[in-house]
Amino acid sequence: MRSLDDRNRGLFAKAKRFIERYQGDPEFRLKVDKGIADHSRDNDQDVDVSTYKCLEPVFNPSLLTPFTDDGFISEKWPLAYLWMKYVSTANVFRKQLVAAGGSSGINENFDSWRQRNIQRTKFELGLSSLGIVHTPIAFELSDGCSVGCWFCGVSAKKFRGHFSLKGGGEAEWRSLLHTAKSVVGTGMSSGFLYWATDPLDNPEYIDFLRIYREITGVVPQTTTAIPLRNVSLTKEVLSLASINRDFPTRFSVLSNSQLKQIHNTFTDEELLGVELVLQNSGASQEFKSAAGKAFSDAVSAPSHSKKRQQNLQAATIACVTGFLVNIVTKTVQLISPCQPSVKWKDGFVIHAEMGYKNHTDLGQVMLDIVAKHMPITINPAVPIRLDQGLSCVEENGKFYLVSRNARADFTQARRLIQLLSEGGHTPVEIVQKLRSTEENAFKVIGLIDSLWHRGFIGYAL
Repeated sequence: MRSLDDRNRGLFAKAKRFIERYQGDPEFRLKVDKGIADHSRDNDQDVDVSTYKCLEPVFNPSLLTPFTDDGFISEKWPLAYLWMKYVSTANVFRKQLVAAGGSSGINENFDSWRQRNIQRTKFELGLSSLGIVHTPIAFELSDGCSVGCWFCGVSAKKFRGHFSLKGGGEAEWRSLLHTAKSVVGTGMSSGFLYWATDPLDNPEYIDFLRIYREITGVVPQTTTAIPLRNVSLTKEVLSLASINRDFPTRFSVLSNSQLKQIHNTFTDEELLGVELVLQNSGASQEFKSAAGKAFSDAVSAPSHSKKRQQNLQAATIACVTGFLVNIVTKTVQLISPCQPSVKWKDGFVIHAEMGYKNHTDLGQVMLDIVAKHMPITINPAVPIRLDQGLSCVEENGKFYLVSRNARADFTQARRLIQLLSEGGHTPVEIVQKLRSTEENAFKVIGLIDSLWHRGFIGYAL
């Protein structure tokens, strides 16, 4: 919130803390609700009903009619207005991140592949895709995670150690970043340094951030579930992030007691640039993705996990559409988000996976993956198929291409979609088969090309 003056920053920081407490702490929420109904409780210092009233439209949107304009809101409820601007700015920022993930022309094949998968994800995941930023690259600084959340959306393994910048590690890290930048280009500016890991598991994390900023010009986003484990390190991260606020820092809150500790440990101003992700039981907007460990839990023990499943949503937390590099195990994966399934329970497709030896080898591995998996146009001699997240269905004389969250009418291309769903035909064979039914060859080629660029089809390998 750079646009806030000092007075408004302080007010907004207090309001933000109040909203977090109200949404995350059921006991506090009950106190506030009782305080509103019974003004004799207004003197309860823990409740601060006056702050609630300044923010009331946040908790009671019915106060805002479709005809309410910004001027009216900002005049009557200035704090509520600031909060709504904060939320809307965050949504705009996500869209900007998606746009910033391209290579700026350095790697046309990569950019084309990424755009195809962005389009596929929108159709496959529906509304839940709106929060996906499609980061082109992420680095893991550790092997595994020490937190062990039962609902981990990417099935993090137990912590097995971290990469160190000592003993030549810093030179290697710098070389790896330069190498990756030569492939991904300016997309590095939206990369980050975790995945199935917690970045603060690495005690040198702040130094990794500084080097990343030196080479890319930005401080990458940090998401952690252990902000209280090493408070001095966390405060260093917050201080660095506050210099130019490239991205919000995120704390995953796992319990009500942790929420209270976070509020007691960090000042209002320190938390101003921090988004608290309320994963704790009792949070009013508790959200967990039915992916990863939560998906496995539901499949392996559906009866014992019934209570857990109540707060799960059919979505993915995967947000990388590009390279995932673990610098401890020296592995590279090419991944993209998808609907969690038995095959891809972690909510992302692994298109390729390879090992590397050093920074030079990493560059070659990444280029090999680009060459093999990211053609700009379809090879007419290789069999193609519908994306695995799609199927076709006929209803009331119409023929639809469907995902779990969307559908598109392909009645006029019924036979083409049927051939693609079979998965054993090359583009040349499909054109030949449809020509026998008097379909125009150029029309068929155009439809195949359109489906390709929307990410609806791939190779049947």
